[in-house]
Parts: sequence; C-alpha cells; structure tokens
Amino acid sequence: MSHKASTSKKTEDDYLEERKHQATKEFVKKLKGYMIKKDRSNDALQLLINKQKDGLYTRKNKGQIVPLLNEAQRTLESELDSYRKLISDVEKIRQRHKDAKMEGLVRRQTLMAVVHNEAAALPLYIDPHAPYPSYGVGAIGYPDSHTFEKGDFVAANIEENWILAEVEDAVSNAKVSVKDIEDGKTEIVVKRKVLGLPEYRADPLRDAHALFPVDAIVLALYPQTTCFYKGAVVSTPKCATEDYLIAFEDPSYAGGYSTPMPAAQRYVLTYREIKRSHKKKEVYED
Repeated sequence: MSHKASTSKKTEDDYLEERKHQATKEFVKKLKGYMIKKDRSNDALQLLINKQKDGLYTRKNKGQIVPLLNEAQRTLESELDSYRKLISDVEKIRQRHKDAKMEGLVRRQTLMAVVHNEAAALPLYIDPHAPYPSYGVGAIGYPDSHTFEKGDFVAANIEENWILAEVEDAVSNAKVSVKDIEDGKTEIVVKRKVLGLPEYRADPLRDAHALFPVDAIVLALYPQTTCFYKGAVVSTPKCATEDYLIAFEDPSYAGGYSTPMPAAQRYVLTYREIKRSHKKKEVYED
C-alpha cells in the first residue's frame, strides 16, 4: 500500500470517528434530559405512594389522590415518549455506522465482527399495543408479497448456496438485485430465492411464540462464515440476549448432524428447499 493510500484511509477513519463522537455527544445530552424526566416520574410516584401508605382509597383522600394519579400518568407518558425517541436515536446511529462499514471503511478481516455486531444490535420487539408480533419479528417470516428495499439484509440462494447479502434494488416484482456481503459481487435472483432477515428480536419472556421451537428445521448462518446451512433447533433462547443452538446437517457426523452451535436470532430463518435445476440458471451477474 502506498503512503498516499494510507493517508487517505486514515482520513476516512478519522471522519468516521468524528461522526461517531458527535453522535455520541448528542445522544448523551438527550440521555441527561431523559434522566430528568425519569426523576420527575419517580418523584410523582413516590408522592402517590406516600399518600397511600396504608393502602386505602377513601372518599376522604380521593381529592388528593386523583390529582397525584393524573400527574404520575402525565410524567410517565412523558418519560415513555423520551425513551422511545432515545431508542430511535440509537437505531439511527447504529444504521449510520453500519452504512459506513458497508461502504468499505472497515477492512475485510473485521467482517465477522460486523456480522456479529449486526446481530447483537438487532432491536428487541416491544409494542404494548400489538397483541401479536408482525412479520420480521424473530421467526415470523415475510409474506411472498413482501417488497425488499435497498439496504435490507437477506439470505440469497446463489449457485445453490445460501449467502448473506444486501439488497441493491428490486429489479421487478419477481427479481431482486443483491450484493454478496463478503466479496461485493452483485447478482440478480428471483424473489423465491431470497429470504428476508428479521428486523427485530423476539423476547422469549413475552413473545415465545415468535421463536422457532426445538426440532424445527431452519436455515442458519454457520459460525464464522457468511453462508447459511440447513439445521435443526436444539435449544431456543431463554432470554432476549441468548442465541439459538443449532445442529447443522453434516454427513461427516454419525447422526447426520453436527454438534450444536450458537446462532443469533438475526440469522435463523425458515428453511426453504430450492430444487436443483439443470435448466438455465435464474441467477445473472451484473
């Protein structure tokens, strides 16, 4: 590498670091504002608790308790609104940083770390108003009518291999242009050979029904690779930060499956069988 190239790379890294630092400063400032609202909520709740020390709600204390209840509700709603905005800011920072990485600001040897961090940063699904999670949460797959957008991460079947890829463009209603996350090569594939990755983690304590059950046949990312392989669920996450344990199909093992290996919710998908075709391939290079 020439000295000029090294200088250019350093400039890119410095620029990325500067953006991260500025975003962090803004986030910390907003976090302080949130903590002030949280303290107000705690104070309002404490006043209510003090007023109801004996646990009684009577006509005598009604005139004092109702205003306290209203104030507690108001401060809690304000705190919740600030919390949601903070979560949104975190997602925006993560997205900007991910975009920078995908543009080549991170060297090839850090790819596995990027893949790991992408899974770890997947937001937890929380929606108290929805009785049941929608598609894109945990094991809940996307309908056939789903439209992929630029930047979506997917598993794409290229030359009979399922690889981790990023959507470049929707070529038509039936085809999608995707970029191999590892070598950057762009291919056009039919939609039935593309599986969308979850946008949210499912919380096992709230939405266990949005997780794959034990013994389910799945398509999962093999550790330290960017390829998905057929496997069976050995155990499911017990909490939101845990991974699945997957036994991958492997004829070199006596039972036909490997020893269980971890796989994050982000990279465990509903298995789809793609029949081998001896006809003209439906995959094209740009």
